[in-house]
Amino acid sequence: LERIDNAKNYNKNNCCWVTKKQQARNRRSNRLITFRGRTMCLIEWCEELKLPYMRTYKRLYVQQLPIKKAFFK
Repeated sequence: LERIDNAKNYNKNNCCWVTKKQQARNRRSNRLITFRGRTMCLIEWCEELKLPYMRTYKRLYVQQLPIKKAFFK
């Protein structure tokens, strides 16, 4: 069960059912990446571009490479 608008309380008009996967991707603590005009979290980009998550994470956040280099080094 997830709130549609986090600024509002839990009630039947502000809640919807989502999977654990969807809920994890909607967390405020996720870092969102804008690339090619779209914004998604890193795991979603890795799935779409068929990239290994940990390697890409390290390139972005440890080595601090630009997004394009982190994705296509």
